[in-house]
Amino acid sequence: MKIVALTTEISMSPAMKTNRLKNIQEIFLGRFSNEPSATVQICKQSSGAAAENERLLKIGESEVWPHCKTRLFVLAVQDTDLDTYNIWAGRLQAGKNGQSPVDGGYRMRVEGRRFHHLGSYTRGTTSHLDFYGKNAAASRVLVANQLDQRRKDIDEAINDVPSHLVDEVLRLVRARGSTHTWFRDQLRKRWGRKCSVHGVECNGQLIASHIVAWKDDEKARGDPNNGLLLSAPLDALFEEGLISFDTAGSMLHSKHLKKATKEIFGVRSGQKIRWDCVRASDQKEMVKYLAQHRFLHAAKHGYAD
Repeated sequence: MKIVALTTEISMSPAMKTNRLKNIQEIFLGRFSNEPSATVQICKQSSGAAAENERLLKIGESEVWPHCKTRLFVLAVQDTDLDTYNIWAGRLQAGKNGQSPVDGGYRMRVEGRRFHHLGSYTRGTTSHLDFYGKNAAASRVLVANQLDQRRKDIDEAINDVPSHLVDEVLRLVRARGSTHTWFRDQLRKRWGRKCSVHGVECNGQLIASHIVAWKDDEKARGDPNNGLLLSAPLDALFEEGLISFDTAGSMLHSKHLKKATKEIFGVRSGQKIRWDCVRASDQKEMVKYLAQHRFLHAAKHGYAD
């Protein structure tokens, strides 16, 4: 089947050029936020077709494309400077009129009789790899709406969480999305679903705890070496800085940690991180994060083994 790609040279107004996009996921901001996914068509430059294609976009039609599997149809159209790509989107009309067979492919028609210009990106500052998540230059990309993915993350996150922790887990997943879900899964795999200190499953009462807090280091949020899988009581103490760990992984106790709290929360002398679960190269990275944790809390808590 011969497919004729949409090719155009669209002149943008200064106002259109100001909306710079950094990632294809931005198509789901604003009017298309409720769409579950989209097929993105990445277009090539072609001379001599500008007038016709611009006319089509203005009346809500595309050139001829392969069948689109989603209602949201997105075009990445190369501008006259060759490095700038304009992102246009529209929701296909219902039924066959949305995708009419023609010339060995389909002509797309969108609701509202016009495509919406969402912005642009320039390869000089944003590569195809960074923008699409793959090195796409002239192809189709299926993009999942992260809001829809987040709903799946929430269902998975609360599947095996004790009822009294569900609200807190939901808060974390909604705020942190799939990054935290992946982070948690990596920690579960590393520690065999057992507490990084106690070495037992704790009836599932385990928290994927960041060593350096989520708010303190954006780049470290998804790094498994910046995490410990801790029993719920140890996680609460660790987050507050009432316990920490030295370079050897031995637990340190805050001068404010009361004896009764230690007994109730299962804190004892001689406890340490189960380094046997961690590769030597990863241990070195974890030690760096642990040093940051101690530094951030030492002034307030002071530590003793």
